[in-house]
Amino acid sequence: MARRVIGWGVLLLLVAFGLRIAGIDYGQPVAPERDGGAPFLNAQVPIHPDEYFYVSIPLQMHLQGRLNPQFYENPSLLIYANYLTYALGDNVSAIAQLDWQSRSLRELAPFPLYVIGRVYSVLGGLLAVAGTVAAARLLAGRWAALTAGLVAAFSLPLIQHAHYTTTTSLATGFGAVSLWAALAALRTEGRHRWLYVLAAIMGGLAAGSRYNAAAYALPVFVAGLLLLWRQVPGARLSVGLGWAALPLTFLLTTPGILFDFSEFWRQFTFIYSRYSFGEAVGFFEALYYEYRYIILFGLGIPGALAAVIGLGALASDRRRWADSALLLAFIVPYSIVVLDTPVPEISDQLTVVALPPWIVLAGAGLVALTGRLRWRYARGILLVGTLVMPVMLGLTAVTLFTTMDTRYEAQRWISDHVPGGTRIFLLGPYNVPLNLETYSVEQRFVDFPSPEDLRAEGFEIVVVSDALAFFRARLGHLPQAEREALAQLWSDYTALPQLYVVPRPRWWGDTIMPNNLSYWHHPAIHIYCLTERACAVGQASVEFD
Repeated sequence: MARRVIGWGVLLLLVAFGLRIAGIDYGQPVAPERDGGAPFLNAQVPIHPDEYFYVSIPLQMHLQGRLNPQFYENPSLLIYANYLTYALGDNVSAIAQLDWQSRSLRELAPFPLYVIGRVYSVLGGLLAVAGTVAAARLLAGRWAALTAGLVAAFSLPLIQHAHYTTTTSLATGFGAVSLWAALAALRTEGRHRWLYVLAAIMGGLAAGSRYNAAAYALPVFVAGLLLLWRQVPGARLSVGLGWAALPLTFLLTTPGILFDFSEFWRQFTFIYSRYSFGEAVGFFEALYYEYRYIILFGLGIPGALAAVIGLGALASDRRRWADSALLLAFIVPYSIVVLDTPVPEISDQLTVVALPPWIVLAGAGLVALTGRLRWRYARGILLVGTLVMPVMLGLTAVTLFTTMDTRYEAQRWISDHVPGGTRIFLLGPYNVPLNLETYSVEQRFVDFPSPEDLRAEGFEIVVVSDALAFFRARLGHLPQAEREALAQLWSDYTALPQLYVVPRPRWWGDTIMPNNLSYWHHPAIHIYCLTERACAVGQASVEFD
C-alpha cells in the first residue's frame, strides 16, 4: 500500500512538473538579429512585466559590487537566490565586458537568466502541489489527497505563475508546506517540535517571497496556541523555537529591513497603499472579482462547491474543530485584508497564494460528499466532474505558453516586408520588439497622437497593440466616458489602410477580470500605413474587431 501511495504521488508530481516546465522559455527571442541582437533584450520582449526586477537586479548587484538590492516592493528571497545562482555561471563576466551601464533594467539581463529564475518558480509550484496533497491526506485520506493533487496540478493560476520569474509561485509553495506542517504538528505529539519549527520556517520563507503570504504565519500561530493549550510535553520549547524561527527566517530573506530600513519602509508603504487603498471598487465588489477568479480558474465550479462542502464537514465535526481553526485562520483574514483590494484587475497574483487551503478543502469535500452517496462509481464520477474545468483551463495555459507570441509573428512580417530606415510608431505598451538599428522607432504610453499628427512627424507605419485596450475593456467599473474615449481612439486608427494583423487567440474566460494571462500575452497586433510608400508593402487580410 505504501509503495502504491508513493508511486501515484511521484506520478502526480511528474504531471505537475511537465505542465509547469512546458513553455518555460516563452518570450525567447526567435530571431535575435531582428530585435537588436544578444545578449541584451529588447524592451518589448514578451515577458511578464515584473520579471526584470528579479532577473536584472541581481545581475546589476554583481556588476556594481553591492549586496543591497535597493528594491523592496516585494521581499528579497528570489533576488538573492538568483544572485547566488548567477555567481555559478559566466553570464556576469560576459556582460561586464560590454557597455551595460547604458542599458535599462528591462534590457540588461540576457534571456537565459530569465529561464534560470523561472526554474525557481517551477520548484515553488511543485512544493504547492506536494504540500496540498500532504495536507489533504491528513484531513481526509488518500482519495482527498488524489483529488487535491490533481486540482493543484492542473489549476491554471498555479501553472501560469510557475512560468514567471516572480515571487508568487514560491510564496504559494512555501505556504502550502507550512500549512501541512502546522496541521501535522497537532497530530504527532512525539515529533511535533520539528514539524512545528518546519511550519514556522516555511511560513517565514513564504513571507520572504511575498508580503501578503505572511498570512500563512497565522495558522502557525494558532497551531502553537493549540499545542500550548493541550499541554503537549515539550510544547513550550517547540512553540518558542517556532515563534522565533518565523520572523528570523523572514529577516534572513530580506536583511534590508535592518540595514536599509528607511528605503524598505518607503517602498513597502508604497506597494501596500497601492493594493489596499483606493476608490475603484468597494469591499464586496473586490471580493466578488477575486473569488470569481478563484472559483472559475483556480478550483473550477465543481471544485468550489466541493470546497464549501469540505469546510462545512470540518466545521460541523467537533472532533475536527482544530483543523477548521487553522484553515480559517488563513482564509478569513486573507479575504478581509488582502483580497479587499481596489485594483482587482491586476491582482490575480493575490488569489494564487490563497489557493492551497481551498484546494485542500475541495479534496475533503469530495470525500464527504461521496460518503453520503450510494452510487456505484460515485468517487470516480465526482473526481472526473471536479477535474473538467481545471484540466481544460490548465491545458489552455500550457498551449499559450508553448505558442509563439503574436508580437513575434508581427516582428517577422515587419522584418520581411518593411524596408530599413522606415519610421515606425508603436501605439500602446506590450508591442512588437523591433531592431532599433534597422528602424526609426518611437513609442508613447500616454497622450496618444492622432494619425494626422504622426504623418506630420514623418512616421510611415503605426503598429497598434491592443493589450491596454483589451485590458481596460474588461474592467467592470470602467467609467462610460473612458469607454467612449477608448472607442474614439480605435476609430481614428481603424480608418487607416491595414497592412497586416495578428489576431489575439481567444479562449474560454479570456475576457474575465482579473485575468492577467489574457492581458500581456498574445495581444492582437495591427499594422497600419500612413503614407503611400508604406501602403505599398502589403495589404490588409483581416478586419479589426
